[in-house]
Amino acid sequence: MIETRSEWGGTMDANSAIEDLFLEYVEANDEGRAPDLSDYVSRAGPEGEKLEEMIRSFERTREKEEAAHARVLNNVMLGVRAEMPETVADGESFGKALLQREDASEIAERLKREWFPDHVANRIVPAEAGGIQIIRWKKPNTGFYFIRYMLCGNYLHVTGDVGDAIYRFGADIDWPDFLSLYVGYFASKCVASSCGAGYKMWWPEAAEQRLQEWINEDEDTDERAKRKLDLGSVDEYGDTGIQACQDKMAWYHWMLEFGDSVFEDCASEMYNIGEDVALQCIGHLAGLKMAIGQLQDQKRL
Repeated sequence: MIETRSEWGGTMDANSAIEDLFLEYVEANDEGRAPDLSDYVSRAGPEGEKLEEMIRSFERTREKEEAAHARVLNNVMLGVRAEMPETVADGESFGKALLQREDASEIAERLKREWFPDHVANRIVPAEAGGIQIIRWKKPNTGFYFIRYMLCGNYLHVTGDVGDAIYRFGADIDWPDFLSLYVGYFASKCVASSCGAGYKMWWPEAAEQRLQEWINEDEDTDERAKRKLDLGSVDEYGDTGIQACQDKMAWYHWMLEFGDSVFEDCASEMYNIGEDVALQCIGHLAGLKMAIGQLQDQKRL
């Protein structure tokens, strides 16, 4: 069997080498670096023809896969909206429920089914790499929903198709420790991501729920009634409060114009009513738990 030198100085079989080159090509393509196909084929040596077919197949299906990716994300969001009311009790907001439930189980389970049904975990312990451990979590022959988890001491670095992030814990942590974490705690350990520290995104459902709670509060005075009606005020972009809360920046613009007069003393609390743990962060933890479980079942961890 052909052996190829790995990036860590060890050896791996030809299939693994081709897989790494394929993933490198996919990542370069995603980053807009216009990778040269002939260069990758040349680097693959005797397996160049096989790699070229994999890449051309990837390019033929990319548009279809990206459309499917978008549909899945939309279905997840719609599913969350449909399922969440059953888990929210006594006026508790979507955001509080999401953060306080043990591991955002409804969302995590949906992601497991939609994103990771055929993923395979591989654990790598690079020689002389200062204690670094890596888990690669991917479906064979595709880079979609691929995640690379790199653990070093108290840091977890996550890269791949589900977003990049760095998580920092208070002490050294090992793979099995992640199985007991819930998503709120995990997100709180994020020190860097595309969404910033804390890895939060804007959930329109959360914003709508909080607005509904405010509308339904018991206080019933003429002034209060007027302020409720003011939620229908239209800002310079043509949005009412209910319309604006569908988007973070639109809501901020609306709040700058009407927030103080409508919400008075609680205005500062209302700016972030739609912020909660990002879907990618939930996916990071859900995927990692699946990968660790798979490795444990196979006695490889």
